Amino acid sequence: MTKLFLHVGHGKTGTSYLQSSFLKGQKSLSDIGIEYPAPKQKVSEALRGEAASGNGNSLFVPLSEIGKADSGISSLYSSEFLFSKMIEPKFTQKIRRLAERDNFDSVEVLLFIRNPIEHAASGWMQAIKRGESLRSIDEHFRRYKIPKQVESLLELSSDEGFNVTVKNYSAVRRSILEESLEWLGAPKDLLTGGGYGQVNRSLTYSEVEIIRALKSRIGKKASYLSDALCNRFPDEKSEPVIPSLETQCALLENNQDSLSKINLQISKDHYYNLEVLTPTDSSFEISKEKLMFTMETLGEMISNR
Repeated sequence: MTKLFLHVGHGKTGTSYLQSSFLKGQKSLSDIGIEYPAPKQKVSEALRGEAASGNGNSLFVPLSEIGKADSGISSLYSSEFLFSKMIEPKFTQKIRRLAERDNFDSVEVLLFIRNPIEHAASGWMQAIKRGESLRSIDEHFRRYKIPKQVESLLELSSDEGFNVTVKNYSAVRRSILEESLEWLGAPKDLLTGGGYGQVNRSLTYSEVEIIRALKSRIGKKASYLSDALCNRFPDEKSEPVIPSLETQCALLENNQDSLSKINLQISKDHYYNLEVLTPTDSSFEISKEKLMFTMETLGEMISNR
């Protein structure tokens, strides 16, 4: 039986780590009958420890055009882009037609969710890192609607007959590769994800505040400093920034219906945890080494303007 495997994220659930593992283990996956279509350049980047971006952009390319003419082999695609698109009826219908065209017997979807408070906080920090937003964390929490999108994806996937496996990253963050291999029906030791430090790490609280201040002056160019800090200090432990209890409770109330419906559809071990977290102290520290590196990088940015 051949399957179309779709790992769809969503964001901030270890996607880059998994994609790097899939790229580095491309041959091992092929040996058990699962192709992970990707150019050699992306494989080389993953082997060097660089963040991966997935292979979802080749999903709709005919198999013969990517050197996979054997329709008796399963295919694996991984992309957070798929999550944002699979909440649209036309897109899920397009996937079903693709599966029929390439003679896949089933469509298997793996979705990692994450407890809403920590996910919203992590998403806000990622938006700051990428220079995408200057919104306050309170405003980001007010706009948070990922559970509603998860609900839509589950409903539309069910309508098309897809098999969806939902796992809570918050519960299995230390074993997401093993969880993914189990979903693929592969041995849990088939791939190894370690050896290259953190992939696509989050910012620390001090870094967030520095980038926010810089972005207010120079806009998206501030992301250059974000990348420089993450590359220079790859193993720095990120610190979640948690807003007030009032802001957290408002998020949970705004998403209550979707959270409840999703928990009814998934394994109890992977339920959303709806507890609030301790708000972050507004003070922070920065090491002399990091401060000096930040000043040096800002100097380079100014001299190159």
